[in-house]
Amino acid sequence: MKAIKGIDFDEELASSNGALFVVRKKPDKSQKASRFLFIMLYVLFTVGYCVLFLVVTKIPYVLAILPILVWMLYFFTWNRLWKESAFVVDKGYFYIYRVNGRNRATLAEKVHLADSSLIAPATEEYLSTLDSDVVQKDYSTEPGCEDRYFIVYDCEGKKTASYFVASQKLLTALKYYAKEQTIVTQTSR
Repeated sequence: MKAIKGIDFDEELASSNGALFVVRKKPDKSQKASRFLFIMLYVLFTVGYCVLFLVVTKIPYVLAILPILVWMLYFFTWNRLWKESAFVVDKGYFYIYRVNGRNRATLAEKVHLADSSLIAPATEEYLSTLDSDVVQKDYSTEPGCEDRYFIVYDCEGKKTASYFVASQKLLTALKYYAKEQTIVTQTSR
């Protein structure tokens, strides 16, 4: 796997209690609609450019740079449609990163594992223990995916539950740093 820019974690150099796990978010209706909209905008740009320089100004030589302009438009816009999440456990902290299509990560959440109150599978049994006023943030691939877990912690004075997808190695690292708070089940990864 290619190293992600913005994540200062190397599994080979990390301690045995560190883990990195990356998942790609499955496209929902809004992402699919955005992709369709971008494709239509590329087509409209191409048609408008051709009409402008073939019909209105009658300068057909300018069409030679059209492929470069469309490629630039694609290069700077299309990558925004790809969403990934990276989960890192290192030195007692749980980091959640958002990764865009250019393989650049931005830190979304940083949780000190000793301060978390619960890490559990996102099943009805454990979700029923959450209060209704808990702020919920979803970093998993989709709401019904397998191996979906949540972590409950205080963020700026509010109880927050962040959902994530876990691998067995990630759960082992979480269990190492937060024994009492972590409930582990068998995962498929």
